[in-house]
Amino acid sequence: MAVAAVAAAPKPKAKTSATAWQKGTTKVGTPGSDHKDDLKEINGIGPKMETLLNSFGIQSWEQLAAFTKADVAKVDAALEDFPGRIERDEWVAQAKAIMKNGHKPVERAPKPKKKPSWQKGTTKLGTPGAGHRDDLKVVHGIGPVLEKTLNDYGIQAWEQLAAFTRKDVATVDEALSFPGRIDRDEWIKQAKELVKRFPDRKKRPTRETFLNRTGDTDPFS
Repeated sequence: MAVAAVAAAPKPKAKTSATAWQKGTTKVGTPGSDHKDDLKEINGIGPKMETLLNSFGIQSWEQLAAFTKADVAKVDAALEDFPGRIERDEWVAQAKAIMKNGHKPVERAPKPKKKPSWQKGTTKLGTPGAGHRDDLKVVHGIGPVLEKTLNDYGIQAWEQLAAFTRKDVATVDEALSFPGRIDRDEWIKQAKELVKRFPDRKKRPTRETFLNRTGDTDPFS
C-alpha cells in the first residue's frame, strides 16, 4: 500500500523589514538607500558637504538618522577636513527629528543676522583692522604726522583706537617712538567718546569741522 505523500508545510512569509529604505551598504559601510533626500535640510550640511556625502552613497535622512557610533567614526574619518562635524552639528538628532516630523524638514529658527563690523583683518601691528577710515586728527594728540604713521600701520578708525588693549598700547607706543603718548593724551577715552557721539560712520567730522580750525598745521596737537 502506497504511503500517501506528506504535503510540505508552507514556508512562512518573510516579514517586511522595518528598514525597507535600506538597500545594500554605502562606500563607507553605512546602510544604503533607495531614495534621495535634500541633505542640506540638515543644519551643518551645505552643497559641498552634500555632494561629498552623496559620493559615499549617503543620500537620505534615514541614513543619517540610523548612524551608529561606528558609522559616525567611519564617516568622520572619510570627511577628513571636517573632524567632529557630525556630532558637533548633531546630524543624527536632526535627521531623527525629520523622521519624527513625518519625513518632512523641521522648520528652522531664522539665524540672527550678523551686525556689520568695523573690524576687517588685522593691522601690521596686530591690532584689529578697519573697514572704514576716520580722521584720526579729531583725537587730541594726533596730528598729521602721527596720523600718517598710524595709517601706515593700518590704524585708520576711531573704533580701532577705542578697542586698544594694554598689549596694543605697548605695541603701538613702541612703534610710534612716542612713549606714553597714548595714555597721556587719553586716545582710548577720546576715541570711545567720539564713537558714541558719532555712531554714523558716514557723517563723522574731520578735524577742521570738529574744531573749526581750518588753518591748523600743528602736527602734534
